[in-house]
Amino acid sequence: MSDNPFQMDPYQSNTSEGSNRWAPDKSAGDPGRQAALQRVGAPALLIIVMMAISMVLAVLNFAGRQAGLFPPPQIPPNADPAMRQQLETLFQALDTIAVVTTVSSLVIGTLIIYAMLKMRRLESYGLSLTGTILAMLPCISPCCLLGFPLGIWALIVLLEEDVKRYFQ
Repeated sequence: MSDNPFQMDPYQSNTSEGSNRWAPDKSAGDPGRQAALQRVGAPALLIIVMMAISMVLAVLNFAGRQAGLFPPPQIPPNADPAMRQQLETLFQALDTIAVVTTVSSLVIGTLIIYAMLKMRRLESYGLSLTGTILAMLPCISPCCLLGFPLGIWALIVLLEEDVKRYFQ
């Protein structure tokens, strides 16, 4: 080893506990851990794909609105001025709601994808549960027909003791 204080041997522990974050994972060959990784892999991957598609659709929907592909309904020409003012206010509010829902969809979708990536590595059990529950909510996932069953599947897998014990 050189005298350079900034050069570290990645396989030499520098903590008092003797843990080495660079060393290969000794539990990687554990058949129970491998089984747990296989159990969480499919539901997490399907939720990731579902949320990625949902986020792309949210962006496309927002872009379509901004490009005028989805114009607001026309105000009847014979509408009285008070009704016309109320409808114009409503249509402006709908534009604001579209921005808020798109941004929140992207933020929550990113959180769910991050949680599912952690789940696939058996890391952060609480975040994995949170992401699974968020994916099941009908207003967040693309539709109940996908989010709810995939979330139930992931939740059942996460609640198994054989899987839970391998989370870090």
